[in-house]
Amino acid sequence: HFTSFILPDDRPAYDEAHATLRVGAGRLEASYRIRRPDGHVREMLECGEVYFDAEGRQDLHMGVVIDVTDARHHHRQLAVESQVLESICLN
Repeated sequence: HFTSFILPDDRPAYDEAHATLRVGAGRLEASYRIRRPDGHVREMLECGEVYFDAEGRQDLHMGVVIDVTDARHHHRQLAVESQVLESICLN
């Protein structure tokens, strides 16, 4: 059900991050956007570990999905402001 919230443009990257999981490479990191039921788009970061059973099937998936929308917004805003200041100082 959760994947139905992922924006269609971000779904291939999400699917690829999960498809590449295999025994010995169980670290997962995926970044994608979701549309909440209220219509707002949020940026998410998923990090975790996947464990496999003796037959190589996913046995346990432990991790966290974090809403990083505000942090990324502030990061982009600081980058723009830094460019403005740099252009002022160089002129």
